[in-house]
Amino acid sequence: MHPPDRSKKGSIDKDIIPLISTINSLSNYKTTSSCSGRIVILDSLKNKKNTSNWLYKTHTKANPKQIYQLQRKKQVWLLVEPLILHIKCRDKESTKQMLHSVNQCGLKRSGIISLTNWILQAESTEKMHVPLYQNPVSYVNMVTGIANEKLTQTKTKLKRLEESIIRDFLL
Repeated sequence: MHPPDRSKKGSIDKDIIPLISTINSLSNYKTTSSCSGRIVILDSLKNKKNTSNWLYKTHTKANPKQIYQLQRKKQVWLLVEPLILHIKCRDKESTKQMLHSVNQCGLKRSGIISLTNWILQAESTEKMHVPLYQNPVSYVNMVTGIANEKLTQTKTKLKRLEESIIRDFLL
């Protein structure tokens, strides 16, 4: 199907496969990295990428009972990480066209990150970083509910982007 990637997970998120397949079917575009959005629990929040241990990770709604258990014995961090996608474009004009489609879908943290290779970063804004430690069930339920809503919002934008690319580039 798809080759393993270099991420900690080692594979492409199933929710984003239709979108990246659509983009990669276009002659002027190639995806280089992606995440459909996720909720994770980390043992710490360090500055260097991939140095914290993942205690829990889901690309679907989080389970508040599992999160409650993880934060009972030590401080952990609940993170919501939004949709992010890197797209290599053929040239300036194709980059502008894709950026227009991305912006129309509400991916506000998007832009050109390389002019030499014409790389576009499409990113949603649904982020969240919350420390948790010995919080009551009601608080963990509330925080998990907010996290789940943010993840739902990013998944909605993912589908909207796929529909926009089909409409703008294939129809």
